[in-house]
Amino acid sequence: MNRKPDYQRPPMTTSSLLRALTLGFTLVTLNGCGASGAVSTADAEPRVGVQVQTVVQGDLVQTLTSTAVLEARRNASVVAETSGQVLVVLVEEGDTVSKGQLLARLDGDRARLQVAQERALQRRLSHDNDRSIQLEARAMISGEAMERARFDLAAQTATLELAELEWAHREIRAPFAGVITRRHIKPGQTLALHAAAFELADFSALEARLSVPEAALAALAPGQAAELIADAFPGIGFRAKVARVAAVVDGKSGTAPVVLDVEETGTPLRPGQLVRVRLQFARIAAAVLLPKAAVIAAGVEPYVFVIDQGIAHRRAVALGPEQGDRVQALSGVDPGNEVAVLGQNQLSDQDRVSVIRSPALATVDAVAAR
Repeated sequence: MNRKPDYQRPPMTTSSLLRALTLGFTLVTLNGCGASGAVSTADAEPRVGVQVQTVVQGDLVQTLTSTAVLEARRNASVVAETSGQVLVVLVEEGDTVSKGQLLARLDGDRARLQVAQERALQRRLSHDNDRSIQLEARAMISGEAMERARFDLAAQTATLELAELEWAHREIRAPFAGVITRRHIKPGQTLALHAAAFELADFSALEARLSVPEAALAALAPGQAAELIADAFPGIGFRAKVARVAAVVDGKSGTAPVVLDVEETGTPLRPGQLVRVRLQFARIAAAVLLPKAAVIAAGVEPYVFVIDQGIAHRRAVALGPEQGDRVQALSGVDPGNEVAVLGQNQLSDQDRVSVIRSPALATVDAVAAR
């Protein structure tokens, strides 16, 4: 004998529950009519099952969420200010350096010899100038010769200083304190004039650039607080503030760049990291907060169904800004009203309804009311 497979009842969805509840009320009403024969026509009408939430009053905080890449406020390519062969490299990528610290040294033989030559010439011209001064005192030299001696000495002194500067440039030093993010050179390499040797960034001053829709620009100003969240450090928020708001909007994207400064120092954040930005740009006190799920946007004017003593009342609503699963109701409902959030698409004005209360929804209302 072949055994019949066990029948498994499919799980009941929320919509199935509403239909079953509506049918149940209809059957109970009909049975009641058959039993007594004294039930009114209004009581015999079937009820539509709906779930409701309560309209609450509270602060509505508008936030802008976006992503941005962190950048170092100060970063630079450290270049060679003279040409020559790299003799020694003293730092590696990731090293922290101080301002003026020696990073690498180039071969300076040619510059050293140039300094020696110019210094010898400067000494000779200085001796000639001293001798000219003595001759001038005895009226044994013309004024023109005396001026030429002074001019030659001054010009040679400047030439010597340039040679000494060239000699000093054989040493590549950090222009500011920071972290070596890249090394371009290695010992033995011949470096051309103005060739990049290192990339340097100051990790203590980070900033984030993001594009903000033009509708939110008017509410932004330098100093406003923001929060940065990096996936590399879950559960940690980093404080930031608006540093600059662009004065010009991009006509193609309808956005404008806004720069945020990371306020905290000594954080594990690094340039190049992708962060999520949460920027609060408006707060509305004592706003009437309506569940977005209750709003029916069919047609031009949105509306909701307010449930009062088992009757559904259609109310047109004017809506304001949104916050999460709530939206500000500018008119149409009051705090404490119960509105249908599930099953309302089956309703008409003045329909009789049966309210289904969900513990989860009651918890949401209780939290929102606080």
